[in-house]
Amino acid sequence: MADERSTNATDSPHRPLTWQAAFDDPVEWVAAVQARLPDQPAVASGSASRTRIGLAFELAVGLVLVVDAYQDRIARLPVERAEWIRAQVELYRLAGGHDQVGSLLQAACYMAALDEFVVKYGLWGSAEQALQITTMLIGMDWPAKLWTAAEGELRALWSVHCASGREELHSWGDVVVSVPLQRSTGVCGEFVSAYADLIVGPLLVEIKTGHVSSDWDLRDAYDQLARYARLAPAAGHPITTLGLYLARYGQLLTWPVK
Repeated sequence: MADERSTNATDSPHRPLTWQAAFDDPVEWVAAVQARLPDQPAVASGSASRTRIGLAFELAVGLVLVVDAYQDRIARLPVERAEWIRAQVELYRLAGGHDQVGSLLQAACYMAALDEFVVKYGLWGSAEQALQITTMLIGMDWPAKLWTAAEGELRALWSVHCASGREELHSWGDVVVSVPLQRSTGVCGEFVSAYADLIVGPLLVEIKTGHVSSDWDLRDAYDQLARYARLAPAAGHPITTLGLYLARYGQLLTWPVK
């Protein structure tokens, strides 16, 4: 059953298409999502990897929605680079996004490269590990390479986001980004093993920037959201609604948690 935020299925793919679908049967859910999507996404794939594009876009969304987003990550950067990132985001905010979107997206690319670096070397969060990150980042060229490969695609994704999903996300309430839902213990100690991309008021959102190219792409999203629905209340987040934000299609799909 559609909710009051729903739009007509014939609306432009650049407008948010928010609806509620049954979440009890994954097969029916996958078919329902596929039926609501256009044949082609609003943004075509570029040369950058899907994972890197996805992370950079997610970080850019969070940096704009929340003034102090990702401060724990930014604090681990060399001081001059942390100040540069904060300055880029502030430039974007002061300009209302006009002519400064490149500043925001470059900052997000740097942070995405940092995350890849942390995962690659298993540097999870102690003071010593933070110092290692700071030292090893000197002369790092991954951010520049990522920006070169991703700029055109990220700009296109951001344009669709500004025309559709951004205001829809804001309408749900206060935003929290990169929300820990589960912690695990490994050889390096405790680490967060499950994050929600966004929690906006009562809505938990998973952001996907890839093409929906098969049933299994959506089944993976279903399994991930079903897991988050179980974890969120125990982590102190009494959500009432799950959301899948398909950024490449400019669409936010929602359904109630039972």
